[in-house]
Parts: sequence; structure tokens; C-alpha cells
Amino acid sequence: MASQRGSALVLVLMTVAALLIVGVSLVSASTVEFRSAINQSHSTQAFYVAEAGLNWARRGLVQGTLTLPAGLSLNQPHFFHPNPVAGLTNANLAAIGVHEITVTRIAVGRWELRSTGLQHQARRTVSWQITELPLASNLSVPERHRIRDNFHRHSHFTGGEDVIKGSAGFTFPAVNLPPVPTGLSDRGDLTVNNATVITASGHYRSITVSGPLTISPRDTDLVIVVNTLEVRGDRSIEIDRSDTGTGRVIIHVINSITLDGTIGSQDTVNRLQVLHHGSSDVNIRSRSTFHGSLLTNNASIRIDNSAGVSGNLLTNSTETDAIRIRNYAIVGTATQGVLIYAPRGSVEIDNRSNVFGVVVARNLNGGNHATLTLNRNINTPLAPFISFGGGVTYTFSDWNVRR
Repeated sequence: MASQRGSALVLVLMTVAALLIVGVSLVSASTVEFRSAINQSHSTQAFYVAEAGLNWARRGLVQGTLTLPAGLSLNQPHFFHPNPVAGLTNANLAAIGVHEITVTRIAVGRWELRSTGLQHQARRTVSWQITELPLASNLSVPERHRIRDNFHRHSHFTGGEDVIKGSAGFTFPAVNLPPVPTGLSDRGDLTVNNATVITASGHYRSITVSGPLTISPRDTDLVIVVNTLEVRGDRSIEIDRSDTGTGRVIIHVINSITLDGTIGSQDTVNRLQVLHHGSSDVNIRSRSTFHGSLLTNNASIRIDNSAGVSGNLLTNSTETDAIRIRNYAIVGTATQGVLIYAPRGSVEIDNRSNVFGVVVARNLNGGNHATLTLNRNINTPLAPFISFGGGVTYTFSDWNVRR
């Protein structure tokens, strides 16, 4: 009996041991499988973090917030991140995950952009090859019409064959309106009924033009700051045609512009700048004419009813008709183009209007029997308001994944 009990005890112990070994094996296998799943999850997360970093760097290069380093030796890496980057702090960039972004020069005009994502022990790297495409250094305006989003074209609209949609390789900088000058002499209100000449800078509460007003800058810029500017029907503001100097007339309008007459002349178009800081629309209509650069901060520009413009039009307006040209209006000429620039809004050319120049906008709408003719012969200076000249654009290829 004792031997039988001993044999049973041994059998029980062996069974327990076997079950214990099986249990430990199952637990070990489950643990390995769980760890494998966790590692796979971390690897997938690291991949997406790396991909996000690569896309961020690509967007920065295309939009101009990142630039490839000058003077970098072959195969020498340059860190875009975690080094500080203009326009995006480390905290912002790190929000998508822990990673590093480098660029390495691998040949003349060729670079490798590499992004590595890190999640716990997992490390994934993705990369692109970058090829630099130099732009001509004499480009003062785009070589084609540039539209960020959409080009809507009426069946009776003429032109637009030179419209390039999409922003790849091209930036749409905001209009850089300078601040309103301070410290100018206070001139009070000016009402022009008879021939009047302005020969010095000054700050006016209002200027109302009901007669001929001439401005003579000579060889230095003449700056006028005015709260409200009104040019009444068939009246004009002109730069003195006998003035052979190099000075410009720069008019800062703080609140509003009412134009029913003429500002400037075609032979002095590159010597006049009107900068509108207010929010009210600028209306050029009813056979009015404007010859010079007109820039607005957030206000829209309306050109209507046979009005004429022979200077550049630039605005930061986000409206769907940020610059609207309608009803037999003419902007630019066959020999002298203009820049129509609305990087945040839309340009509308409609109802038998004619535009000669270059359009850069978020959207372009071409309407009934209107025409758009590409003319890059633009001699009115754009700096320091915007700059398109020189630089490079990039192509990206050979997307690779590394463990």
C-alpha cells in the first residue's frame, strides 16, 4: 500500500510538473507574441512619425520656410530638426512624435532628405532624393499665371492657356504693406477747387479733389498720409509731368478711397504707389482711371464700368472676388502688362473686360466674353512688397523606407 501511495504521489508530481511546464510555455509564448505585437505597433508608429516629418520638411522647402544649407560638404548631414527652424518651434514639430530630420548633399544640385521616427525602441527612416532646379535670376514676376487652387473658365472666356494650377514649386507670399509713417507735418484738411501743387510730404485728415491737383516729388520720395481720399468726377491727381526727377509719390490711405476721376498718368506709372490700410473696398469705376501701384491690406479692389488701370493691383483680401474686373474695364495694355496679385483670395475677370499682364491668385474666374492676355512686360517695382525673383524650386523622388 505504501509503495502504491508513493507511486501515486510521483505520478501526481510528474503531472503537476508537466502542466506547469505547459503553462509556463503558454505564458512565455503569449508574452513573446504580445511583445512582438507591441514592437510592431511601435514600428508602425515610428514609420508614420518619420513620414510626417518628411512631409513637413518637403512642404517647408516648397513654401520657402526651409532652405537647403549653402556651402555644405558632400555627405555632410545638416539637421533641420531637432535644431530650431524658423516659423515652427521644436515643441510644435515634436508634437507629431520624436524624430530627427536631416538633409545631406550627395552631388551637385542633389540632396537626400531623411526623416527618422523613434517610438520606444523602434526606429524607422524614410527619405527622398531632392533635385534643385535653378530659376532664372532675372525673374521679377512669374513666367505664367499662377493659381493656387481652381481656374473656372466661362465658355466665352478668351485666354488662360498659360494658367498653371497648384502651388508645387511656387510660393504665394503675402503683400508686405509697410506701416503708416509717423512724424509727418500736420496739414489738416485739403479741398482742391483750383489748380493746386503739393511739393512736400505731410499728414492730411482728408483730401477732396474737385479741381486739378499736381504732386511734384523731384529727386526724393514724397510721402502723403491721409485718412480719407476722394477724387471727384472728371478731376485728377497727377505727378508733375515737367518733373524729371527720380522721386516717387507714396500715398498712405488710412480709412477710405473714393475714386470717380483720375489718379496718375501712364508716363509716370512707376512713380506712384497708393497703399490702402483700411478695410473698405477700393472702387475704380464709371470711366475712372488709375495709373500706379495700388496695394491694400485686407480690402478688396473693384474695377468696373469701363474703368482703366495701368498699374499693379495687389491685395491680401480673402474674398471670393478680392480683385474684380468687370463690364468693359481694361487693366494693362498690349505693350505694358500689370501684376494682378491676390494670394489669399480670388480674381474675377468678367463681361467683356480685358486684362494684360500676369495673374497670381488663390482662384481665377474667367467670365463672359472677357479676355486675359499674358504680358510679362512689367516695369513697376514690386520690392519690398513681394519678391518672386531668383531662387530654386525642387523635385522629389526615390522614396525609400529603412528599418
